[in-house]
Amino acid sequence: MTLGLIVIYAPNLLGHPDNYIEANHMVTPLHIVPEWYFLPFYAILRSVPNKLNGVILMFGSLLILLIFPYIQLNRGFVSPKYKNFFLPINLLSNTQSAQLNIFHSVLMTFFVVTFVLLG
Repeated sequence: MTLGLIVIYAPNLLGHPDNYIEANHMVTPLHIVPEWYFLPFYAILRSVPNKLNGVILMFGSLLILLIFPYIQLNRGFVSPKYKNFFLPINLLSNTQSAQLNIFHSVLMTFFVVTFVLLG
């Protein structure tokens, strides 16, 4: 019965004062922030004054993740000091090693694409 009286005769008694502030549709409230996985892209977009350049840089950062597995960074060089440590790698022929590099690149690309799509 008390709840009914409050709802009928004093509906604003239990309201929050922020509900009476007129909304500004052009400004995002400070307490609303992007999720953690969007923060790098949000930082890129905010740091570049031109929107088109920001979007290009944002997609460029994703493109770098997709291209990175195909870049060979001296994978064939093994120091003589660690030659016995990497014995299984040295036993592989060049074709098997190349096939493993391609397999690694495909798996890494699949991982990056899945990570980006699933967030």
